[in-house]
Amino acid sequence: MNGFAPFLLAHGLFTQAEDYLLQAEQAARLLQDKAGLATALLYLVRIQWNRGDYNKAETTLQEGLALARQNADTEQICRLLNAFRELQRMTSDENQEYLAVALYGLARVAKARGDATGHPRGARAGA
Repeated sequence: MNGFAPFLLAHGLFTQAEDYLLQAEQAARLLQDKAGLATALLYLVRIQWNRGDYNKAETTLQEGLALARQNADTEQICRLLNAFRELQRMTSDENQEYLAVALYGLARVAKARGDATGHPRGARAGA
């Protein structure tokens, strides 16, 4: 039932994908299909990321991972752990630190060039 979701997600059809995946999630819960449910949850995470709802994405990933572990589905466990890694990469304070260091470095370069505008091309940017 989840087979159409990757197509919708790849084409940026997040609303349609979400509708489809919520139906898949409901059916999987009703049928007690843990593998199908874990897959639906994994795809729903991508929609949650797209919205910036990282807390919900983490909760969804935890549920999917628990289901995959119950099924001893190592392939699905790997997919879910990779998704956790991506989530951590997106939300890590460490990324904010890297950004701050990069911006500081760019500001120093601009200052060394005598560019007070902060724009990569200097004062010529508005001209």
